[in-house]
Amino acid sequence: MRWTSKGHELDKFGEEYLQVEDLYIWGVSEVAKKCYDFLLFLNFNNKFNIIFLDKCSEKQNELFCGKKVFSPQSLLESTRQNAKKKAVILAFSNGQDEVRELLNRYGIVNVFSALQQHNRNDNFIQNFLCVWAMYKYGILISHWTNYCLTTRCNLNCKGCLNFTSYINNPRDETFNEFKSHIDMVFSKFDYLYSLHFSGGEPLLHKELPRFLDYISENYRERIFELFVITNGSIVPSVGVLKAIKQARCSVSLDDYSKNVPLCASRIESVKCAFENADIPVTLVRTDSWYDFEINDTDNSSLSEEEMIKHKDNCNSFLHDFYNGQIYGCCYHKFAQKAGIASETDNDYIDIASSSKMEILEFRQGFTNKGYVGFCRRCRGFSSNVKSIPCAIQIPLK
Repeated sequence: MRWTSKGHELDKFGEEYLQVEDLYIWGVSEVAKKCYDFLLFLNFNNKFNIIFLDKCSEKQNELFCGKKVFSPQSLLESTRQNAKKKAVILAFSNGQDEVRELLNRYGIVNVFSALQQHNRNDNFIQNFLCVWAMYKYGILISHWTNYCLTTRCNLNCKGCLNFTSYINNPRDETFNEFKSHIDMVFSKFDYLYSLHFSGGEPLLHKELPRFLDYISENYRERIFELFVITNGSIVPSVGVLKAIKQARCSVSLDDYSKNVPLCASRIESVKCAFENADIPVTLVRTDSWYDFEINDTDNSSLSEEEMIKHKDNCNSFLHDFYNGQIYGCCYHKFAQKAGIASETDNDYIDIASSSKMEILEFRQGFTNKGYVGFCRRCRGFSSNVKSIPCAIQIPLK
């Protein structure tokens, strides 16, 4: 999306969302609980009348998050009046579009998903709560916050979306660089829904415990979800485990054991190390990942409007936080670090010199041009995106 009225792009949505009084969470599930827990974390749970819905009669006879669960029919029967005061969060995976159409017919247009999807702008936290909090209280929330600790990695994967195979001189972020950036982030952002450390491979960074300690001592109470992403090939040291535990950090463990013998031989040991330290760990198994085809994509002939549409159809939330700036596409920044893309001041927003409202708009997908430079050579998360087998190892240069 291209800025045309900076500082006022979201006014229409802000006015609509401020009318919402009743918040219906449809679907008794883990994602429903996470939405509710985040409202509790922000002390926003008393700002709405929160009602849980589920079509399962057995769940209607049980409490969920300490609240009674109602039939969705109760929502439909009440919608003819004050529809603008209602918002619905869909906390289930299958059939959301059909339910959305049903609710629209009953006059409910404020319908959001508890799930985050690349090419959708209907996520509850990103597209409703972040906007509502700003217009209601002037509070700036970041929904998805990535910080790349290092470009070093012990794997060399074909099609790596961090473009590791292109990097000739990988480096670790220094503690001072990290501290300066994190302090800048929290000088503007009041809360982070999630902060995750990525790479490269974060466990290769010898100062990871120091980074986690700094977060724990200074900003942990303003972060809902803190986690480290690792490839499952490195058994964590006692010091790393202690720092992760103390920071109340969880681990996202990519399982590449199908294609990487090193991971296959260590994944269980890595998982057990975290579990034995009482650290929450999520095993992420996948057979493929997206291929942006950066060497075979040429969008140079597309018009400005076509480029804006290309970016809008890709994603509006996968940003990278780095050096006091927020980049409009994390993959653009990864490519720039790998030396295969350049950047201009259109590709990022400077945190220090920008207002909270401008940062919110940028995080909703607005930029001066409506896209970033890397879009010219990237296939993106469009409907015709291609996939390749994940973590296929290629020879080092």
